[in-house]
Amino acid sequence: MAEVITYWDGYKDIQVYDFNHLKELSQEETNTIVVGPQETFFEKLELINRELRYAGNEEIDVTKKWAWKQGHYDRMRNYLLNRLDINKKSKNMSYLIDRTIDRTNYLNYIQIQIRRMETERMELRRESIPYDVNLDEFKEQCIVYTDEIYRQCELANDLSKGKVIIEPYLHINGRQVRIILDILLLGLEMEVYSGDNSTAKIPLNDIHIIGQADLRKLLAGNRSNIAFKGKYFSDDISYAFPYIGQDRYSSHSYGTVCLDNFIDDVNKSFNTNNYTALAMNLMQWAQYYSLSYSNPYNQPFRLHYGMPRSFSPAYRISQDSSAVTHKCSRILKYSANEKGIVGMHQEKYINNKCQAIDCALMDTCNTHKHTVKTIDIYESDTYYEMEGVVGMIYEQMYSNGMDVGNEVEVIAGVFTPTDTDTYKEDIIDTLMYYLVNDWHNGWNYAYDWLVKQGLFQAIDKSENMCSEEVETLMKNWVESQRS
Repeated sequence: MAEVITYWDGYKDIQVYDFNHLKELSQEETNTIVVGPQETFFEKLELINRELRYAGNEEIDVTKKWAWKQGHYDRMRNYLLNRLDINKKSKNMSYLIDRTIDRTNYLNYIQIQIRRMETERMELRRESIPYDVNLDEFKEQCIVYTDEIYRQCELANDLSKGKVIIEPYLHINGRQVRIILDILLLGLEMEVYSGDNSTAKIPLNDIHIIGQADLRKLLAGNRSNIAFKGKYFSDDISYAFPYIGQDRYSSHSYGTVCLDNFIDDVNKSFNTNNYTALAMNLMQWAQYYSLSYSNPYNQPFRLHYGMPRSFSPAYRISQDSSAVTHKCSRILKYSANEKGIVGMHQEKYINNKCQAIDCALMDTCNTHKHTVKTIDIYESDTYYEMEGVVGMIYEQMYSNGMDVGNEVEVIAGVFTPTDTDTYKEDIIDTLMYYLVNDWHNGWNYAYDWLVKQGLFQAIDKSENMCSEEVETLMKNWVESQRS
């Protein structure tokens, strides 16, 4: 018996088998999967049981002689009692009758489905169709089918030169039997076109596509609806693929896949087990973007951060610069925070990222200009004067037994935990980062705290302190420490 595998289907963990399990099915599994005269009855039975489950009732089933199992008529009676609300209290007789008639109208649909199901059941009994399928005969069909599936996976890998890797899985859940194709697209490059002209070539990260189809229909040579979900993998920065939607509530969930003009060809190749065609279609889908006709979930600038100067002017002007800088700022800050890079280190991290791609929007990007201004202060003489102020604050806090975390939050607006191995360095970094970034605003909170502690003499001011006043205060303090 094949080992059960826990598999993430894009929304939740499910239990699947390696697809080779199709070669070694038990009698019970064969009865579940097989496509034959029994299938129509079991499809209709599943529809009724789905209604019973929804109503909170037990399911019904048949014996191997196509008779209803003992006690299952009572299950249907309980369903009818619950659906008609016959046992519920009523405020009067009229309401009791009206309510029952109203519920009866709903049962008309169930009545039609049950009649169809019973017609199929009686036909199976009359024709003496066996409940158990011929295991050996069906097993031979499954062996041929499984070998072809794996042959197609290998062909897709070879002909795509390792750029498309397909792994098949088998999912059995009651009467629901599905083939899952786990598809990985590797080492691709999206080409962005304006009309017939290529404007940019953007290297792509790995793309993961999960496709599911009804295995019974495929085994019978029929077409199945295909459900696709996908995810675009990022490195240390959060990117988004144009044709895959994103779940705003969960970064782990996979999004809807928009196949656009490729949907018919992709579905056909899946249904006919032609995985080489499937691979080629998905490669074309992933590597083409038209500025004129594509209508994506995400704009192509979400495939990169900033606007590398190496891209053509035609591509650069096609993307909304304000949207590019806004999104770039968010994803770079998020990336830094995920790595634990904060304060001044974050400013340098973002600035280095901008320089690495020679971003064409640096002159107009507020985030970049802010990092430059902050770094300039860190590299100026003013920074050393600020260190003196931080040293004074730090010494005042610890020498007077203050609640350091809360006091830092009062000054800098950021709570700094004091239960870590690096909390002293973290406190100094937090205070320095606040002083540098609030340099042009006058240090309102720091000034008030210093005055309250008696370390600075209050000055008459109606507005925030200007940078000259701050510098004067620092220089006076430095001089006082030397004397």
